[in-house]
Amino acid sequence: MSKLNLLIVGIMFSVLCLSALLDDPRNPPMGRTRAPGERTCSATDCHRGGTFVGTVSLTGLPDTVVSGTKYNLNIKQTSNALLGGFEATSLDGSNMKAGNFSISNSTTNVASQSGRQYVRQSRAVLLSQGSVSWDFDWTAPDALTSGDSITFYFITNATNNDDRETGDNTFLSSRKVVLKINTSVSNLPEDQLYELQIGKGELFFTPLKPYVSVRVFNLNGRELHNFSAANSLDPLSLMLQSGVHILNIEYKSGQKVSKKIVIN
Repeated sequence: MSKLNLLIVGIMFSVLCLSALLDDPRNPPMGRTRAPGERTCSATDCHRGGTFVGTVSLTGLPDTVVSGTKYNLNIKQTSNALLGGFEATSLDGSNMKAGNFSISNSTTNVASQSGRQYVRQSRAVLLSQGSVSWDFDWTAPDALTSGDSITFYFITNATNNDDRETGDNTFLSSRKVVLKINTSVSNLPEDQLYELQIGKGELFFTPLKPYVSVRVFNLNGRELHNFSAANSLDPLSLMLQSGVHILNIEYKSGQKVSKKIVIN
């Protein structure tokens, strides 16, 4: 094959690859929700010039969310467009990731970038009777590093399904909720919390759940050992004289255990 023919084939292959990238509706670029510091697909010229009319909504979120709780959410576009896609993120007061998105179907996927997490379409979907929607899950964080509120930023594309960048536009919105820390204590049986081995003059403590303090007293109430930690799974070896002792353990969950120990 001549050099000219090779050049022509190379150019044609490049054009086909570029066309496939432009037409591929899967995995839209992250950072397009117009959250602080972000633009939209309309502003970046990948979906522009459209005049579709419609709305976007996010349902499944109460005004107050409880830490560690999973919520099933739905984003819905209602419009006169032909094809739709979406992207969403949830941010704390510092505009960083708050909570975790997860999926249970093939129409959505989750990805992360620059300290933020996004849930988005796996493929664009045709509207049916003027609407299209996507389901996904979101789990509230255990705590926030800034403030007590979480803001969801979400956007949908409204397209004409002609595989071009023109004739499309977007609908966007946001929703703010307040995080409530769950202070309820879930009491687990002791065999799920720790393991103990008692030797001659020594107690071996192996935690199975994170603890914040381990304290040992004699029967007169004198404190013999006191180990404090923010969130530890470190085992402990405690030297004790023979006799009866009281072992007090407090766990990160808030559960407290008091156990009588006999050392020979």
